[in-house]
Amino acid sequence: MSTIDTEPCIIPLDASANDTESISVQIKDFVTYQYETGNRSYLHWLCSCEGASEEVLIELSQFEEFRSQLGHRSGPRRLLEVLADKYNYDEAILTLGRSLFVVSDENLAAFTAFLDRHQKHEWLLQSLAYLQASSSQKDAVYQETVSQHPSSDRLTRIRQVVDLQQRASEASDPSELQELFDSGESSVWLALAGNPQAPAAMLEEFATVKEVKHANAIRHAARQALAKRKN
Repeated sequence: MSTIDTEPCIIPLDASANDTESISVQIKDFVTYQYETGNRSYLHWLCSCEGASEEVLIELSQFEEFRSQLGHRSGPRRLLEVLADKYNYDEAILTLGRSLFVVSDENLAAFTAFLDRHQKHEWLLQSLAYLQASSSQKDAVYQETVSQHPSSDRLTRIRQVVDLQQRASEASDPSELQELFDSGESSVWLALAGNPQAPAAMLEEFATVKEVKHANAIRHAARQALAKRKN
């Protein structure tokens, strides 16, 4: 008897199984048998087992009740691709999309093809709007996809505000700081309140701000910044 998977995630195999096809058949038969005989707790345990092999996890993905557990794994990569492309599982789509967008080792062609397959998911495009692409080419592909989406105006605005937030956290030029303040975006104000270059008068205004989103966080950040300057 041979086994597959590292301890303690052990699947018994016939010792004569020495080729990929026969091993795959045995894995399928084993998982199916455990499922049909009601040994679900063991299969749920396998879904979370760090040592479970890619083949076993992919076989488990055929059963809908296990996809939630499997979809929250960080890998293996082929499992996530099966969950995303065969079963359209949201969590796997999000994990893959974010990785393809921000990881420099992920190539442009793979990201482009993935986005083309899953561009209907507005929540995916919105999630990517908050991230920094690993290349200008990926960012251009993302923006082109967004421009053709029915919610393009909303998604574009989210991305614009994210860019303003980044500028607000780094700006030092007084005219730029004022321009960012004039945007009226509460998330931009929060970033400004944490910027050491923000003028005292601006911080004092932030320290009493009310009835805007993030008001508590803005007041807290501004008061902390003012207190530091007095010390």
